[in-house]
Parts: sequence; C-alpha cells; structure tokens
Amino acid sequence: LLCTLATSCKINTEEVDNTIRFGTHTITRAAISTQQDLEQASQTRGEHIGIYGTVRNALNPTPVEIITNEPLYFDGTDWVYDNTRYWTPGANHEFVAIYPHSATDYTWNAETGTITRNNITLGVANNTDYMWAASSRNLATTPDTTTPVLLEMHHACALLEFWFVNA
Repeated sequence: LLCTLATSCKINTEEVDNTIRFGTHTITRAAISTQQDLEQASQTRGEHIGIYGTVRNALNPTPVEIITNEPLYFDGTDWVYDNTRYWTPGANHEFVAIYPHSATDYTWNAETGTITRNNITLGVANNTDYMWAASSRNLATTPDTTTPVLLEMHHACALLEFWFVNA
C-alpha cells in the first residue's frame, strides 16, 4: 500500500511539473498601468487574456496548435485556464496573448504566430486597452517546465487624451 501511494504521489508531482503555466507583467502605462490593474480587470470585470500557443520540434517543424484563444484568467493567486495543456519534451513552444479576450473578434494564424483584431472600436465610452504579448520556451535548450511562461503585456492601443489651449 505504501509503495502504491508513493508511486501515485510521484506521478502527480510530475504532472504538476509538466503543466504549462503562465505569469504576466505589464511594462507600459495606460488605463491598465500596473500588474494589479490587469489582475483586477480579470477578477472583477471579466476582462481576461486570450492565449494562443503552438509547439514544434525537429521532426515536426510546422507549428501545431496546442492552445487556441483560451481565456487566461486571474483566480486571486495565479493566472489559470481550462483544459490544461502539457509541455512536449524537447520541443519549442511559442505563445501569443491578447487582451482583452474575445471569443470572436480575433483571427489566429498558427503558422506565422500572428493574431489579427477584426474590429477595434475606440472612444471614451469604451475605455479599452488593447495589449499583446509573445513568449517562447525551447525545451531542447532550456528544459525548464516548472517556471511559468512570462507574458510581458505591451499596449497595442490605449485611450489618449489631448488638451488644447487657445493662446
């Protein structure tokens, strides 16, 4: 019984170590100017990050989609998503993230790793920051499966205000 229990615990630890996890960092300033703003937007307003990912290796050089527009949301402690994916040993994993997540407003091209926003509506009433991030991890050169993938969020489009003075 003890051997079975120990084996079961080891498998669970290996699964956790091989789980693809994410972290974020906002490095530009706008309406969402801090990491806490991004986390709060996810928790209180339901404005999540859309995550896309591919994997490729020497035997399969064409990128294979492993994550397609999955909402990445902050649960109070970590950035999580449904339908857990796992690292492919020795392969290169590439990720692109877009904020805010939308189920229908983006077109994803897995071969080029690009996302196109189909419609952008700007205006004071919308108060929307559009942000993006790209990150990769090559397990052939850096076999780290325990550190979350860092998504450095860059502002693609943010609300701007101009003040004109008639002198």
